[in-house]
Amino acid sequence: IRAWHRIPRRQNVVPEYKLSSWYKAVLSVRDKKVRDYLLLLLFTGLRRTEAATLKWTDVDFEGRVLTIRSELAKN
Repeated sequence: IRAWHRIPRRQNVVPEYKLSSWYKAVLSVRDKKVRDYLLLLLFTGLRRTEAATLKWTDVDFEGRVLTIRSELAKN
Protein backbone atom coordinates (compact mmCIF):
# COMPACT_ATOMS: atom_id res chain seq x y z
CA ILE A 1 0.00 0.00 0.00
CA ARG A 2 1.39 3.37 -0.95
CA ALA A 3 0.97 6.17 1.54
CA TRP A 4 -0.10 9.57 0.31
CA HIS A 5 2.09 11.38 2.76
CA ARG A 6 5.09 9.30 3.62
CA ILE A 7 6.60 10.09 7.01
CA PRO A 8 10.34 9.42 7.24
CA ARG A 9 11.56 7.16 10.02
CA ARG A 10 13.18 8.86 12.94
CA GLN A 11 16.81 8.11 13.55
CA ASN A 12 17.06 9.76 16.96
CA VAL A 13 19.14 7.38 19.01
CA VAL A 14 21.07 8.30 22.12
CA PRO A 15 24.56 6.85 21.58
CA GLU A 16 25.79 4.59 24.35
CA TYR A 17 28.57 6.98 25.35
CA LYS A 18 25.99 9.75 25.94
CA LEU A 19 23.47 7.60 27.79
CA SER A 20 24.71 8.42 31.30
CA SER A 21 24.52 12.17 30.56
CA TRP A 22 21.02 11.75 29.12
CA TYR A 23 19.95 9.75 32.17
CA LYS A 24 21.26 12.42 34.56
CA ALA A 25 19.48 15.11 32.56
CA VAL A 26 16.21 13.16 32.72
CA LEU A 27 16.56 12.76 36.49
CA SER A 28 16.83 16.54 36.80
CA VAL A 29 13.53 17.17 34.99
CA ARG A 30 11.17 18.81 37.48
CA ASP A 31 7.93 17.56 35.94
CA LYS A 32 7.54 14.11 37.51
CA LYS A 33 5.20 12.87 34.78
CA VAL A 34 7.65 13.73 32.02
CA ARG A 35 10.58 12.30 33.95
CA ASP A 36 8.79 9.04 34.72
CA TYR A 37 7.55 8.74 31.12
CA LEU A 38 11.08 9.11 29.73
CA LEU A 39 12.44 6.58 32.23
CA LEU A 40 9.64 4.17 31.32
CA LEU A 41 10.67 4.44 27.66
CA LEU A 42 14.31 3.90 28.54
CA PHE A 43 13.87 0.91 30.83
CA THR A 44 11.17 -0.91 28.85
CA GLY A 45 12.03 -0.13 25.24
CA LEU A 46 8.41 0.80 24.57
CA ARG A 47 7.51 3.05 21.69
CA ARG A 48 6.09 6.48 22.52
CA THR A 49 2.52 5.56 21.58
CA GLU A 50 2.69 2.23 23.40
CA ALA A 51 3.81 3.91 26.62
CA ALA A 52 1.46 6.88 26.30
CA THR A 53 -1.61 4.68 25.89
CA LEU A 54 -0.98 2.34 28.82
CA LYS A 55 -3.79 2.01 31.32
CA TRP A 56 -3.53 1.25 35.01
CA THR A 57 -5.14 -2.11 34.30
CA ASP A 58 -2.03 -2.94 32.24
CA VAL A 59 0.20 -2.61 35.31
CA ASP A 60 0.40 -5.34 37.95
CA PHE A 61 2.54 -3.93 40.77
CA GLU A 62 2.28 -7.06 42.92
CA GLY A 63 3.32 -9.40 40.12
CA ARG A 64 5.73 -6.82 38.67
CA VAL A 65 4.23 -7.29 35.21
CA LEU A 66 3.53 -4.71 32.53
CA THR A 67 1.11 -5.90 29.86
CA ILE A 68 1.24 -4.39 26.38
CA ARG A 69 -2.12 -4.95 24.71
CA SER A 70 -1.90 -6.49 21.25
CA GLU A 71 -3.81 -3.62 19.64
CA LEU A 72 -1.08 -1.23 20.80
CA ALA A 73 1.99 -3.34 20.11
CA LYS A 74 3.66 -2.88 16.77
CA ASN A 75 5.61 -6.14 16.92
